[in-house]
Amino acid sequence: MAPFGPENLTPVFCAKNVVDAGYTTKVGSDNSHLKLSVRQIHNPSEEFNGIAFKMGHWEEYLKANNPVDIVFTIEENNWRGQSSLQLMVRDIKKSKN
Repeated sequence: MAPFGPENLTPVFCAKNVVDAGYTTKVGSDNSHLKLSVRQIHNPSEEFNGIAFKMGHWEEYLKANNPVDIVFTIEENNWRGQSSLQLMVRDIKKSKN
């Protein structure tokens, strides 16, 4: 789908009713960011990792197994010689069940 630019914007996705898969934690020197591990309520076998900058305040809510809706792009994460896909979370809100 690349390259992205003015005529071909980066796709933005939304996932509803996602919950913590058990590994979500605050990161960063000031704990202001959130390293996510989430799964959808109705498909618990698939987990997705992501990062949410300046959203560390959501950690407690997610760890209480509360469902949220997330808006994200998909990015390639290169860390210590390993490459993987991750969700680049742009926004989080409480799900309306």
